[in-house]
Amino acid sequence: RPMVNRRWFVFCLLLLTLPHAVWAMSVSAQNAETMEVDALQCWRRIGANAVHVGERFAMTLTCAVVETNEARAVPDLAWLEPETLTVSPFEVLEGQRYQDIVRGSRRFFQYRYELRIIGEDYFGLDVELPALEIRYRIERALDGGALVEGRESTYFLPAESVRVLALV
Repeated sequence: RPMVNRRWFVFCLLLLTLPHAVWAMSVSAQNAETMEVDALQCWRRIGANAVHVGERFAMTLTCAVVETNEARAVPDLAWLEPETLTVSPFEVLEGQRYQDIVRGSRRFFQYRYELRIIGEDYFGLDVELPALEIRYRIERALDGGALVEGRESTYFLPAESVRVLALV
């Protein structure tokens, strides 16, 4: 009887993984230039999952943009500057942008912010750092070398919660 269950398990596993394996082989067989990739990807890391009211904590935002000879993603970085970034009810105290790093067809940029939350209404609650909307455009190079700017797109980085500890 255990042998029948094991065979059934293996059969189900093969049935579930076979379409994925076939898809992966077809994707790898395609020309790399025609594969679709995300033009912009971002990650957020929060320095503390729980803070006291008024306590400073770090938030690091890292993004990767695609840059090739044919096209590149151009994010609107003005909204990510510490002076303009809005993460209400949190307050941005200061921030800095680090030097970009290029790896292959991707350019990585990173910001580090110091945040805090002020207010008596947040004790003992999970408070959301709001979702970030990062606007960008795709620039494509024409045969003559001229750049054509595409329509504006938006990348959404989901909200994350920070626990606000009570003073006691």
